Amino acid sequence: MPLKSVIVPFRGRWSMTRRCLEAVRKHSQGAYEVLAVDNASPAADARALRAWSRGWKNLKVRANKKNIPFAQAV
Repeated sequence: MPLKSVIVPFRGRWSMTRRCLEAVRKHSQGAYEVLAVDNASPAADARALRAWSRGWKNLKVRANKKNIPFAQAV
């Protein structure tokens, strides 16, 4: 089965990002990966994502140092 990729770009708003990622985790089956692209979130949101994502092998986190346009962020 081919690998499916879900890309979730975000900047701040950790509670909404977490809800989105929880839904992806709950409803994804088979071979998949999730790429969370942190587009220069405040430090607290970035730390929350890293802490929350521990143990989820399908989730990869990419952090941008500055806020860049969507097409470049992903």
